Amino acid sequence: MSLKQRHIEILNLVFQNDKIMDIKYISEYFQVSERSIRYDIKEINEEFINNKNTNIIEMEEGKLVSNINKEELTSLIKNILPQKYIFTSEERIEILLLEILLFREKFTLQALSDELLISKATLRKDIKDMNEKIKEFNVKIDINNNQGYMLTGEESSIRQLMINILHKYGGFIEEIEKEDINNLQIVKLLIFEKKKKYFQNERINLYKSILLKIQQKTKKIITDEAYDALLLNMIITSIRNRNSHFITDDISNSNFIKGTEEYKIIKEIFQNEDIDYREKDLIIFTDFYMGSYSYNTKFSFYLNWMKIETLVGRILEDAAKVFDINFKNDQILIKELINHMKPAIYRIKNKMSLKVSILEDVKSEYADLYEKTRVSLGVINEFLDENIDEDEIAFITIMFKRAINRNQEKLMGEEKRNILLVCGLGYSSSQFLAENINERFEVNIVDIIPFNQLENFEYIKSVDLVISTIDIEMEGMEVVKVNPILQKEDIEKLEEYALTRKSSKIPISKILKVIKENKHIENEAFIIENIKKQLKEYVKNDVETEKTSNFLELLDERNTALNIDLKNWEEVIEYSGKLLLDSGYIVSEYIEEMKEQIRNFGDYVVMGSNTILPHGKLNESVKKTGFSFVSLKNPISFFGSKIKIAICLASVAKHEHINAILELNNYFRDPEFEKELLKINTRKELENFLINRRNR
Repeated sequence: MSLKQRHIEILNLVFQNDKIMDIKYISEYFQVSERSIRYDIKEINEEFINNKNTNIIEMEEGKLVSNINKEELTSLIKNILPQKYIFTSEERIEILLLEILLFREKFTLQALSDELLISKATLRKDIKDMNEKIKEFNVKIDINNNQGYMLTGEESSIRQLMINILHKYGGFIEEIEKEDINNLQIVKLLIFEKKKKYFQNERINLYKSILLKIQQKTKKIITDEAYDALLLNMIITSIRNRNSHFITDDISNSNFIKGTEEYKIIKEIFQNEDIDYREKDLIIFTDFYMGSYSYNTKFSFYLNWMKIETLVGRILEDAAKVFDINFKNDQILIKELINHMKPAIYRIKNKMSLKVSILEDVKSEYADLYEKTRVSLGVINEFLDENIDEDEIAFITIMFKRAINRNQEKLMGEEKRNILLVCGLGYSSSQFLAENINERFEVNIVDIIPFNQLENFEYIKSVDLVISTIDIEMEGMEVVKVNPILQKEDIEKLEEYALTRKSSKIPISKILKVIKENKHIENEAFIIENIKKQLKEYVKNDVETEKTSNFLELLDERNTALNIDLKNWEEVIEYSGKLLLDSGYIVSEYIEEMKEQIRNFGDYVVMGSNTILPHGKLNESVKKTGFSFVSLKNPISFFGSKIKIAICLASVAKHEHINAILELNNYFRDPEFEKELLKINTRKELENFLINRRNR
């Protein structure tokens, strides 16, 4: 025989009434017969008789009377867990999920089945149910190369899921034994034991002291709910980092957060206390902290700040009623609102203004749209306990304007996102990016610009999405950072914004249209231009003579160096640049320009997995267009990547290197290209390798 939850609830009811309770009342409470309750009491006593030589509950004159105290009951229940208790499916899933999150990111069905006394068939079903439960966090329990199962997902998502589960069961509870027995639950006790084990080696008092110092220095007061979430974040971050589970994914609003006074204070306190937090850890902690005092306390901090999607969902529900349009599937609008909302709330609570105001223009051009947006944002006023700033409403109005346009295009069958590409300088990695996006997605690339032109780009209102190779943020506009080669994770990221994947086949209707329009034209060159214009990236131009040099032609033998021993990225740029300098391609200032671009924009020059393509500006520092090629004896660390190859570009004009850049782009799409490149030991081997690649 095993215990059921009703057995525990009966014991709780007895203790609620000073250890005496009418059997009739209990039967009515559970809506079962008194005979069933008497049978339950018999089962309870049979279960506990093995641990105590007397019955723990007696039946006297229609009443239940307990023979033990609260502390004894708690101890007895803990001692029989989990072997004796019959868990419901939901309870079992909760406990299994916490077990996997805290202790078993990799496991086999057999091992878990043997330990928890659950059949493998039941475990498989539980895993399926767990995945349904956690999919909103973009986390999954998946097959691990036929070696069992493992937890997969971005590290920041896994941590948020952990906080969510722990928060659900009381967060950081120090002494559950001191809680009233009336709240006693088997699952709660078992989860407490798991939490205690997970937290046992952590410096809890130090973390509490740090939270106190942060509140004192920022002069802010936070709620108990927020305090618990922040403490959980600190503990989980410490443990995950210690186990080498680091956050590598992009963090929303990171530049904004790093510019706040709170971030500077938190960073200083953590450094003084010698807490080993990485920059992204500090950004996320600061984000949580800023939210802890930015809202009306009748709202849940967890649901409406840590899970800002909840608040955005409520905005979209209200907007659907006001605009009579369903926005719930517009991923671009959703992500724009999610990324805009936290900085907006922070600015409003701290009486800060937006750097640029578009209020006057928006009210003039879109008065009705502005008013509908203002009404849709009413929930924000409740959340803040004050009115949202008009400038913020204006920016969000433009987001809704673009969303309405997308909705109309979709209804007319003309759905095509307007994309703006932004790169460091706008002439090398941007070419990679433009070709790869055009090849994979049905989009309209409005323009390709360098970062320094972004602020004054006059057609920004017509843009749905900015895609960039560098880390930037914009007010009122969603920006997606990608690798120019568009690796698998980049493509998946863009698909989240509902960009339509392009078919590899040319529609017959398009071909017929070209034939009809050109059937009476004899000028071949004119026909080719019409085909290029109408079929665009659907066709490959293999009939026109190339007008620019290929990569190998621009790679002077003097600018090639293989298996070089260098220590860091600065040395790589110095060495690669000196090859170009000594061979007369550049002047010395160009080397510093390349370094400055990397300092400003970070990893935007990363191509593929292990290669960088550094370059400076198109100016007088370049004498002749060409590349240098350096392979490294040992990989170097470069903004989170391990770099083994550096291909430096110096160009007098865009048209002189465009063909070589597109050629490299095709090579880097093959994940084996870099591996094969690293096996090369001589210039002759490199030439043969590139020629063979080109002729494939």
